[in-house]
Amino acid sequence: MQIQVGTDYDLALALKIDARVVRIARHLAAQVELGELGWAPQLRELLSYQKAEAVLGTRAALANLIGIAPVEDRDAVAAAAGKIAGVRQVAPLTLGRQLPAASTSAARQPPGSTGPAPWGRSR
Repeated sequence: MQIQVGTDYDLALALKIDARVVRIARHLAAQVELGELGWAPQLRELLSYQKAEAVLGTRAALANLIGIAPVEDRDAVAAAAGKIAGVRQVAPLTLGRQLPAASTSAARQPPGSTGPAPWGRSR
């Protein structure tokens, strides 16, 4: 037997998550129920949105929300974000240019260090 438990969007509002994002989530959840979409944000994603928005701002938090959606549902999530939150042309967050593997270990060494840090205590 399987039991499906939905997200309590009223609780999300009580937790002071942006009402526009809760409306986006409700809209997407309705599409999931109709079988038009496969994913809608749950409370954990809404809480993650709230934390990201506090640090990075609305646009980056929406980009993160779009980025965590399955690839096949991202366009619908982006469209809902544009329509409901009024933020246009938000692309999912992606990784930028990465450091080459050889310089990664050098980046972690303290200035003036010529090699790996010794193990154990110094005497």
